[in-house]
Amino acid sequence: MSIWQSEDDVIDCIDVYQQPAFDHPLLKDHKIEMVHPQMLESNASRTPVFYQKWRKRGECPEGTVPIKRLDEVDKELIMKMKGGGPFNNVSSNSVNGFAHEYSTAKVEDGTYYGTKFSVTLWNPHVEPRELSLGQTWLAAGPYEDLNTIEVGWQVNYAIFSDWQTRFFIFWTSNGYKNGCYNLICPGFVQVSSKVALGDVIAPISKYGSQNYDIQISVYKAKGNWWLELGGETVGYWPAQIFTHLSTSANKVVWGGEIVNSRNNGNHTSTQMGSGHFASEMYSKAAMFYNLLLNTREDSPTFQRPGYVSPFVVSNGNCYSLLRAQYKEIFGDHFFYGGPGYSGSCPT
Repeated sequence: MSIWQSEDDVIDCIDVYQQPAFDHPLLKDHKIEMVHPQMLESNASRTPVFYQKWRKRGECPEGTVPIKRLDEVDKELIMKMKGGGPFNNVSSNSVNGFAHEYSTAKVEDGTYYGTKFSVTLWNPHVEPRELSLGQTWLAAGPYEDLNTIEVGWQVNYAIFSDWQTRFFIFWTSNGYKNGCYNLICPGFVQVSSKVALGDVIAPISKYGSQNYDIQISVYKAKGNWWLELGGETVGYWPAQIFTHLSTSANKVVWGGEIVNSRNNGNHTSTQMGSGHFASEMYSKAAMFYNLLLNTREDSPTFQRPGYVSPFVVSNGNCYSLLRAQYKEIFGDHFFYGGPGYSGSCPT
């Protein structure tokens, strides 16, 4: 069964046991797990406010999972653009000819089994062969053998051939030597028939007006790393596909990233977040809020971060980050983003 949004945008409903995960050499005999029931209690009353456009055209039946059909993608280019994440110490964050700029907050040097947070949805301007995103990174291991789990939204023409805002996941088990977006290659096991990885997610926030968000949870239960989107259990990363993350994470990062290909000699005009600086704050700047951590495996309890390390802003003339005072409605939160090329950001 296929659900057609347009000639170039098709969702295929694939039998759950025929999904790409089972092509992974370590998952040939894998039996699909059921999530630990208690982990869902904290989200049971949350009504998702987001939607994915494909579901306006139909739904995948139970026992199948929605997989976005893609034309042949340039995996080499995608991985070059992915770079090394906010963990790379290369000067100017330049990897494979692409400069990566970040506005992030993090906790590190601990033992973490998950994070839960909300992030506002935006549709920033993005130049060709570049990307802009808001996401979390859970990581473990030395950089040359780094394991990461990454979840959020992004605008990335190289993968999707458009500039729409899309929900995505990514993982690597070898320091970004290779890695996998969504279900493009095997690894992540999807169980939801309602969420299509890599599909358009909406509604998009309006500057100075209504803001919209997605709530994301990643947590370790029964050995695997589970993903929830707005209370919907999407699936999990099996422990077998990782080395260091098979036990726990020792870093959790939240924030924005852009890729600057430096094509025209100036700084890129690719925007981060809403395209406005963090100082504009509520309803105008992009925001991460209700930041929570899980510090006990198989526990349904998330708690406030005890300490958040100094923020990392790669290029404060172009993009920024501002930590806000704790508020009951937003919990621990911060604003991030910026316009890219401008009078204050020429190169």
